[in-house]
Amino acid sequence: MQQNKDFPSICVITSRFGEKLPHNFELWLHSCRYNPSIDFLFFTDLPVCTKKFPPNVRIVPFTLEQIRQKASDILGFSAVLTEGYHLCNYRPMFGEIFHDYLVNYDYWGHCDNDMVLGDIRSFTEKYHLTDYDKFLPLGHLSLFRNVPAVNQAYQLDGASRMDGTACTYREVYSTNTLSYFDEELGIVSIMRKHHFKVFMKRIFADILPFYYRFIRAPHNYSSLEPLPKNYTRQTFYWEKGKVFGVHEEKGKIYQEEFVYLHFQKRPDRPLPFDAASINAFYITPSGYLAKTGEVSLQDIISTNPYSWHKEIRDYAAYLRRNKIPQWFNKLRLVHYMRKMKKKFIK
Repeated sequence: MQQNKDFPSICVITSRFGEKLPHNFELWLHSCRYNPSIDFLFFTDLPVCTKKFPPNVRIVPFTLEQIRQKASDILGFSAVLTEGYHLCNYRPMFGEIFHDYLVNYDYWGHCDNDMVLGDIRSFTEKYHLTDYDKFLPLGHLSLFRNVPAVNQAYQLDGASRMDGTACTYREVYSTNTLSYFDEELGIVSIMRKHHFKVFMKRIFADILPFYYRFIRAPHNYSSLEPLPKNYTRQTFYWEKGKVFGVHEEKGKIYQEEFVYLHFQKRPDRPLPFDAASINAFYITPSGYLAKTGEVSLQDIISTNPYSWHKEIRDYAAYLRRNKIPQWFNKLRLVHYMRKMKKKFIK
């Protein structure tokens, strides 16, 4: 892998264990191809066709048990890790677990692969990556300065559980419970408490999973600003290495560039085009659609159709799935309707 010494060197880690690769993994690979100055390591126990991988993505045959054993050796006690999804808890340890792979990099990171990446390098330059010890707050994509103090920060106090009670890394790694240790409750809170510099701007598009329509998630973290705006007419697309959100307001079409688009927990739909050669495509609730020409109002309407009643039904179904009591369910719906009208739907 080639590194350009004009920039801080960056290596991003992702993984997949046990489960087969989804169709949209090819879109993630294609978006990596358009980030040639950044290296990616893909740790997996799956048989993978290397011909589809761009030169800056390296496959590393590995097992979940190997990661658990490496973590145990570092921690000094037997770590608990039985399924790939819970590897999120271990992401703050990657600087130590994968030290041998990262020794020549200024920054290391981790990312999901149910997403498409935008122009990472342009965002790290615009927002001065080297001013920060941690760049971006969520597990979808985060970068860490590759120095011992940052790589061992997970051992410090400052993390909490969902109920607000304090917890330590020893507790996190001694149980098989997903604790979101790679996000606000864990490493972000730890690093901010101990005066590491953390970049907290919302320069990404995280799509809520419980709506059919694509709506940006309003994470209400204390320093993660600004709140995202959603519009009755909005859609998202990738074009030549960049990710955009585009919307119509008062007869005009506006667009905003993002460092990535995360579309978690969506159906695995086959691709209607060759991912390795596509130049532009819409990312929609019903799948992926090749983009040709400029975005029109009709494109916005057709690729991410809006229905107020459908969104209310989707939200009500979400509350039922999470077994929210019926009386509280109704209060949440009323609050949600007001919130959507006042804050998130423009």
